[in-house]
Amino acid sequence: MNEVVKYHNDFNKLNLNGFSELQQNILFGLIFAIKDKKETIMLDYGQIKEFTKNSKLTGQELWKQAQELEKNLSKLDFTIIKPCEDSKIFERATYNLFKKFSLFYSTSDNNPDNPNKSLGQIEVKINEEFAYLINELTANFTRFELAEFIALSGKYTKTLYRLLKQFRSTGLLHIEWKEFLRVMDIPESYKICDIERQILKPAIKELTAPRTLFDIKRTPFESLSYTKIKGKGRGRGGNVIGIEFYFTPETTNEIEQRANKRNLEIIAQNIWCEEARNKLKRLRDIKQKTEEPTTNQVTTEIEDELEVDNYLYRNLRMKNRFDEYDTLKIQNISKDESGNIIVTLRNADDNHISEMIFKDLKHLENVFNRYAI
Repeated sequence: MNEVVKYHNDFNKLNLNGFSELQQNILFGLIFAIKDKKETIMLDYGQIKEFTKNSKLTGQELWKQAQELEKNLSKLDFTIIKPCEDSKIFERATYNLFKKFSLFYSTSDNNPDNPNKSLGQIEVKINEEFAYLINELTANFTRFELAEFIALSGKYTKTLYRLLKQFRSTGLLHIEWKEFLRVMDIPESYKICDIERQILKPAIKELTAPRTLFDIKRTPFESLSYTKIKGKGRGRGGNVIGIEFYFTPETTNEIEQRANKRNLEIIAQNIWCEEARNKLKRLRDIKQKTEEPTTNQVTTEIEDELEVDNYLYRNLRMKNRFDEYDTLKIQNISKDESGNIIVTLRNADDNHISEMIFKDLKHLENVFNRYAI
């Protein structure tokens, strides 16, 4: 399963509406199996099962998933418009990705109509009109380890993974908001806060989590973060018109990797600071408009928390015991049982971890203002 799937970037424009996580695994497994082949190919039960994370799936369960995949593929049409010999006439033609998609099954009583069918094989052939999607691989293609893709959880995570891999060499994906919703197949009823809470944040967490594949520990996307692009308009900050994702580009150059990591840390820090300031301002507005004691107390606690977190990932320049200057990055901020603020710092030169203790927020603020860089 340590295989690389390759396909033309036009495939990323497709909305895989209705495709479950398992169906996406099987589909991209088929794409791997069919690459560079013009003839019909046959995959047996064992090969298909390799494309799933669940080794306990029965033939009957795979049959149901394969049937659903077949239905979804039948709706995955491409429309091509091309000029005819007469330049005033154009042809509009609709094709399906696969020219042939056959399921082979068995039943316990040899009755083809028995509802308890067990999947045996899948036979597929790519439509010649779209062979370029899989076979014509130039500089414009997407590639990823099939095992890594299958190991991911959630259909939204898998779709975002494919989109980001297209920009693996630059580490930047910019996409219009409406197009992002379409490609990700996000329901129209979802508010932006729902999308962030239920889709983006879980996907980011999954895509930045280290995992072990073939005895090698790797992370799909290092330092992955995002920011919403807003246009002019009424309301707080205007309407969302786009979204950008940032992550460490794939490179074998160690110097470039370190530089990319530093740049992404600055971007992530700026995104966090802006969001924290906006949240803090909204909470202060709420506090000014209400006289409820309980609400004020809760709001004050949240304000304090946001004020503290606003120092995360900031840098300090302080002298060490050898009378030399160290650059220290704030890695974490927490409170102990006594209410003291515990700040964890990382030395930029040797990655040494140390802690500083502050009695209150004012104490932290004074030290930060004195040593911040």
